[in-house]
Amino acid sequence: MPRTSAIATSPRRWSGPTAPSRRLRRTAALLAVALPAVGACRFPAAPGAQVVLAAWHLDGYAYTDRTGDGRAIDAKPETEREAVAAVLARLRPDAVLVQDIGGPAMLEDLEARLAARGLVYPYREHLWRDDGARGQALLSRLPIARRDSDRESVYTIGGQPEPVRRGFLDVTLEAAPGRTVRILGAQLKSRAFDPRGQTEMRRSEARLLARRVRAALAEAPDGALLVMGCLNDLPGAAPLRDLLGAGAAALADLEPRDDAGDAWTRADPAEGVWQRLDYLLANEPLRAALVPGSAHILRDPAAAGASAHRPLLLALRPGALNDAWAGEPGAALRAGAGP
Repeated sequence: MPRTSAIATSPRRWSGPTAPSRRLRRTAALLAVALPAVGACRFPAAPGAQVVLAAWHLDGYAYTDRTGDGRAIDAKPETEREAVAAVLARLRPDAVLVQDIGGPAMLEDLEARLAARGLVYPYREHLWRDDGARGQALLSRLPIARRDSDRESVYTIGGQPEPVRRGFLDVTLEAAPGRTVRILGAQLKSRAFDPRGQTEMRRSEARLLARRVRAALAEAPDGALLVMGCLNDLPGAAPLRDLLGAGAAALADLEPRDDAGDAWTRADPAEGVWQRLDYLLANEPLRAALVPGSAHILRDPAAAGASAHRPLLLALRPGALNDAWAGEPGAALRAGAGP
């Protein structure tokens, strides 16, 4: 039977930060006390006083059919791949979720470009499908204390089972000794037309993600949980309502904005459309650890040349976290917590 999914991990050695460019200094200042001086997403005066997390939809960092000949053999253009690496190398987040990325060859391509700029992440989690669908990956300098990623979830559409195409990336990072944060990376069904109903497909994936969130919160109500990524729908749409829920344990939208006060995350200038499709959703323990004002959308021409989506960033105070995510991975889900 052919293999239909994969979760890959790999250790790497981190080479440490290099000097940031002048371009991102204004962006860094907007990250309040977390990033007061430079665009490297680090705190030079007190290493370890904060950690910066980022999420970025890379807009097809994969082999696809870009020429219309029916063959998915064309890589993302070289200039765009270089721009992705240049922006990330200047931001230098402690962990970054990259979405819409292909299989191992494409992730290794990105890692090589980052390494050439002095940025090597020690840890990674990579989800992709053998059928060519693009996936997502998390690159981190923080140790991965626990892995709960899922490529097996399915829902029913038109009476037939359908897999969650990009899975749910689910890892717990050790932000400091005894201090953990759980990251759920999700890229829901795109808005592209599907005869089976793309809107219902996206909402079905959101329901499964909401179930995973409820199970996680039932397992560790005091644990810091962050859902990040491209949810492919607008604020107030049904998938977002399903995820945000109600009550003290619910997630909250951090509502990041850029340095001009804009909240859009994806641009389509040819159609004259700027939309908010990418999100940072956090539970109360994570919000308590959030550096005030740090949830941010990067406004940078270089990033615009790399992807139609913009990077999202936030900073956390590790000292405000706990180690609530100890335990066997996936225990709550196997026990059937949540509907």
